[in-house]
Amino acid sequence: MQFTQEELNLKLELHVEWLNSIEGGIRLDLHSADLRSANLRSADLHSADLRYANLSSADLSSADLSSADLHSANLHSADLHSANLHSADLHSADLSSADLSSANIDFTAWFSCGFLGIKCDMLLIAQYAYHLCRLEAQDDESKEAMKKIRRNLKKYANKMHRVQNRELPEIKIEKVRSNL
Repeated sequence: MQFTQEELNLKLELHVEWLNSIEGGIRLDLHSADLRSANLRSADLHSADLRYANLSSADLSSADLSSADLHSANLHSADLHSANLHSADLHSADLSSADLSSANIDFTAWFSCGFLGIKCDMLLIAQYAYHLCRLEAQDDESKEAMKKIRRNLKKYANKMHRVQNRELPEIKIEKVRSNL
């Protein structure tokens, strides 16, 4: 289903009313909608249903997508610069070539091949480095690999905003034990 910008703006207004518990407000349901190249810049899409929506090349910069359901959404080449994706469900979403620079991805559910080639900045690099460094290896080979990964990524991981705000502990390098 395709929408004109006016129809989309009306749906967004009703969604904001729903978010503010105003009578007559309606939760935004755009699952499977064709929103290619849509202008959703700075839109309040908190908790919106965008499952399977085609948002390729859409402008979602500075949009609030926190807690939104974007499961299997097509976000190829979407502009998500400075978007708030906190706690969004991005399972099976295609974010290839999307711009996620300065985006908040805290607690998002995502990780798939659809994320190859995303555009990022130090914020995203630091978040990924931190999460990778916090993996718990289970066998000797993996433990040795994790030591090397932590040693190489520590300086980036500790730049994560939640580490800087002291919400999460810094990544520490394990001391090499001597048998002497």
